[in-house]
Amino acid sequence: MTRARARLRPRLIALGAAVLLASGCARLDSMPTRPDAAPGPAGPWQQIYPEFANEHLTSVWGMDADDMWAGGEYGVLLHYDGRRAARFDLEPRRGIVAIDGLASAAVWAVTWSHLHRWDGLAWTAIAATPFEAMDLCVIAEDEIYIGGQAWADTSYVPTIARYDGVDWTRMDLPDGGPDGVFERVDAVWRPSAAHPVMAATQSLVFRLRHGAWETVASSVRVVDVDGDLGLVRSPYDQSCRLVEFTAAGELSYPCDQTPVTSGRFVLDSRFPVVGSSSSLCALVDCESHPLVTLPQEILDWAIPRRPGAMGPAVFGVGRDASFVRGAWQADGSFTCQSVLAGVSLQPSSRLAGDADRIYASAGSNLIIGDQDGWHAEDVWFGIDQIEPLATGDVVVIGGRELAVRSVDGRLTALPSLPRWADRIWSDGTNAWAAADRLLWRLADGVWTPADSLAGWVHWLDTNDASEVYLLTQGRLFHHDGEQLRDLTERPELNLDQCYLAPLSDRLFVRGYIMEDPYWRSYEAVFADGRWSEFPAGLYWWEDSICEVSSDLVIAFGYEFARFGPDGWELLDGFDRPDGTSVNALWGHPDRGLVVLTGSDRIFRRDLSGSAAAKR
Repeated sequence: MTRARARLRPRLIALGAAVLLASGCARLDSMPTRPDAAPGPAGPWQQIYPEFANEHLTSVWGMDADDMWAGGEYGVLLHYDGRRAARFDLEPRRGIVAIDGLASAAVWAVTWSHLHRWDGLAWTAIAATPFEAMDLCVIAEDEIYIGGQAWADTSYVPTIARYDGVDWTRMDLPDGGPDGVFERVDAVWRPSAAHPVMAATQSLVFRLRHGAWETVASSVRVVDVDGDLGLVRSPYDQSCRLVEFTAAGELSYPCDQTPVTSGRFVLDSRFPVVGSSSSLCALVDCESHPLVTLPQEILDWAIPRRPGAMGPAVFGVGRDASFVRGAWQADGSFTCQSVLAGVSLQPSSRLAGDADRIYASAGSNLIIGDQDGWHAEDVWFGIDQIEPLATGDVVVIGGRELAVRSVDGRLTALPSLPRWADRIWSDGTNAWAAADRLLWRLADGVWTPADSLAGWVHWLDTNDASEVYLLTQGRLFHHDGEQLRDLTERPELNLDQCYLAPLSDRLFVRGYIMEDPYWRSYEAVFADGRWSEFPAGLYWWEDSICEVSSDLVIAFGYEFARFGPDGWELLDGFDRPDGTSVNALWGHPDRGLVVLTGSDRIFRRDLSGSAAAKR
């Protein structure tokens, strides 16, 4: 017991310094010197992710502080390069159970059913698993272990399988256990190169010796393991203890019966920390020292295998797609800012922006993405529309409220509309709106009725504040500032979609024509006061068509298409994004084509149709 405690103590010196400094007792002689502590970011916690995601993240692993992976529900995988997180998605879309690796270009991830490998360029499914996996341990390219449970005769038993690069070999665990109860294998790991491979169920710890598994300890509740440290809970009084797994596979208990309140995780490496889903604490001289209280549940913690140029760091993943980084400061301090104050919101309105920033919305939150990542700003009303301006500012519209958000972040309110509006357009000073079967106009800071309308307005837009186009009851109208005129020349035509190209002033419309007893699709373009009809070949929606340049208009129906002299033509290389239907599209010559799916992702593709670079 004493011998094991002496081995553990050097690893706790750094934490002891952090705890003492946090309490005001500076002991510079106890500060760590191996490796040197590099200053962290401005605050100890940095929000890395989410970027428009709803999936829970449940596993995290990495080589360096600027080379971290996180995985979660539906096959989502994130890579953090020290600046921002890039998203990848595995197929089949199953939850990521665990991640492990050997190098930056040799990383493995396991779902319940498949083992995947990252080669530095792409993820590839290399093998189906022989049973539902719960953990992963990579020793070498030809020595990979998974743990879980498999069916044996009449029941499930805890099982481990080894992958040799070609096939799996099943390795069942020895019979026995407390009261004859077996659980699944929740953890497979090797504490260090000098240790044998180890595994744990909820009440047993095993080691691999001479190709066979043998029981090391029982009658403990194995909560978590990391490196050569483990956290176990007594089955009798539920107190938690920190244990050490020695090279011989033995267990020592340097902190016997020391309770760790709500303990769930242990972080080994330079800073051995015992944590829970909502707090972190250090065990120094067998005493628990609270370090950080977190505002929301974290599902997994990790310290990168190498500290890297960014200095020591702790990474966590949790619910609401949280992916966070915490840094120990050069003075040993560790305080917590808001961990989960980032964007975890479902975009609900059209994507808009320019070459420098992209805007979306979720409820009353305006979501801004730029070169520094994504963040959300709360607006005092629910956002229905976003209108980008040439100045880089953006008009935010909702209900009967309007506001202008400037590039420097200032939010300025415009006069409220007297009625709740169907549609509103604004250039930041002037505005048009359809409300209560009236067409309203904002000029010189005052809303006044401009004309009466026949019904609810489905679409309203303009490129000139002195006039406006609108779609109501299947008809296209134009108000020139004086009167309202119906532009729909064919009485049998019923329009349901309109798009006003901002650069060329062309009006794209689609709808249908009744030809008793049937109807047929209709597409046309209105430009220079004339209609040009084209064969109907693409079913697009209002928010899925975009004029990227004066001679390039792209739309998304079931496939991507470009508008040409003869109408719409399909584009090669623009495959439909996985997931739900696309609900917004935006493009810019300098930024490429950007597609926002209806669920959780933003895709960016260049205009030549090259492979997608997921933002």
